[in-house]
Amino acid sequence: GEFGGFEERASYMAKIAHEGLATIEVGDDDQFRRLIKRVPHGVVLVIAPWNYPYMTAINTVAPALIAGNAVVLKHATQTLLVGERMVAAFHSAGIPKDVFQNVFLDHQTTSDLIAAKSFGFVNFTGSVGGGVAMEKAAAIRASHGQSYILASDTIVALGKRILGKAATPAEAHKYLSLLSGRRHRVYTGIALITPEGKCTSRVVVTTVIFKRLSATDLESYLSHDEWQGKAGAYAIQGFAARFIKGINGSYSNVVGLPLFETTNMLQGNGYVI
Repeated sequence: GEFGGFEERASYMAKIAHEGLATIEVGDDDQFRRLIKRVPHGVVLVIAPWNYPYMTAINTVAPALIAGNAVVLKHATQTLLVGERMVAAFHSAGIPKDVFQNVFLDHQTTSDLIAAKSFGFVNFTGSVGGGVAMEKAAAIRASHGQSYILASDTIVALGKRILGKAATPAEAHKYLSLLSGRRHRVYTGIALITPEGKCTSRVVVTTVIFKRLSATDLESYLSHDEWQGKAGAYAIQGFAARFIKGINGSYSNVVGLPLFETTNMLQGNGYVI
């Protein structure tokens, strides 16, 4: 189960740490010693999701601590106890309390801290778009503080499986094969930061039903580049429209930005459209 994967990943990262963090000697001459030295970031913020909450968190927590960083863990609201249990386990193993802490933060506070560059490194593993959108908006706010900042991010969920953006045609083929003949959910998180620094966010969900895809359907669709950069490896507004048997919810949400909800959010925060 998940704890087996958790232990396997933590043990492997500990095993390779000495070699992975070792100084790389580039070469010497009469005047210089050339090397690449690993230096900790300082304080690392880990924003962890609700799905596979232990394994996704350990992927960053373990290497960050091993590399000499302090870690602040913010877990999803659905899995708050996971953060507390992980921190308690590490403390009982000898990690100082000041070096690894679990915190409970809302999107507003998290956005403010990221925008203020309070961390040396931020790791976000997102399953629902709300947190990704929040992080995007906070990052942009750092250089556009007096503007309205709107950010969004979309993912596709098939049961507990999360389908992001496919990196290769083979991965796109895998995603579309999984969606074939099935019902899935599309989540888009939107986050708005006002010039005053107020952060508002929400997640919109739409259910999409795919027809059963033939080998010809897959080959034809993947011959185009439309799958690139799309959550779930398809664009409902493009050639993939012919695969859709039905939707329940916002069409524009599946495209990537739920227009009704976004308009309401902007107008509710004083932006004139």
